[in-house]
Amino acid sequence: MSVAFVGIGALAVGALVVGAGDGGAAGSDAEQDDGLAVTVDCDDETNVLVYENQYAEPVDVTLNWTTDQTPLSVQSDVSTQLHAESTVESTAAGTEDTSVQSLTTGVPANESVTLVGLPDDSYELSASADAVDPALNQSEVTLECGTDANSETQIVATTEDEPLEDGT
Repeated sequence: MSVAFVGIGALAVGALVVGAGDGGAAGSDAEQDDGLAVTVDCDDETNVLVYENQYAEPVDVTLNWTTDQTPLSVQSDVSTQLHAESTVESTAAGTEDTSVQSLTTGVPANESVTLVGLPDDSYELSASADAVDPALNQSEVTLECGTDANSETQIVATTEDEPLEDGT
């Protein structure tokens, strides 16, 4: 087995803004709890994932998923880091290529961050912070809005709560 690692960092672009919707709309999956609340919703067949940090400390949330997807790009006004790890395994039938994507997003203290544009898939979540052991209300989410992975997926991460604007 051979392993190759690729890391990509993405940080701040200015004019892209995203709204999380009204949060209480039908079809949303939210469990409010002390700590770090994760909400999943669909907005015009686009997956919306919201992290609400109820801690007085910033928290990093990491999404992990296995995919055969081609390039991802991230536009963000918060700290983000995209990481891809590929493994190739030899089997009797040939070789099997697996890619694990990770997207780590910094969520400021007492704020929310919205991720828009993730393709339909199942995602594992984990959280870390310097001063607290953050509790997530969900450790796995499944996004199912009909958003297919295409040749390049654009993910937007922002603390803003206005509707999406294209900035042009």
